[in-house]
Amino acid sequence: MRRYLDLLTSVFVVRQLQPWHENISKRQVKSPKVYIGDSGILHALLGLGSREDVVSHPKVGASWEGFVVSQVVDLLGAARNSAFIGPRTQAPSSTCSCCPATDASASR
Repeated sequence: MRRYLDLLTSVFVVRQLQPWHENISKRQVKSPKVYIGDSGILHALLGLGSREDVVSHPKVGASWEGFVVSQVVDLLGAARNSAFIGPRTQAPSSTCSCCPATDASASR
């Protein structure tokens, strides 16, 4: 699975954000977050043909989050040195923040 994710990342189909961690605790996320780079591809894979389909689908939050992350990272010009900070739970209210990665987290 890791090999496929790396391949999809290298051809810009998905974006992986590494967790930012200077001091890893048990409550922090330790694996990367994966975002599909084009929300249109995500909507097509989910079979969503209209705006109403997208808005009423349970993955609308993931679609929006992927779009926002892509825009923020592109605006900051920090594609390789971006990381996220967030809780371990995948609750709908969890947020993703892009921040400059430290040398330790960027070297993965």
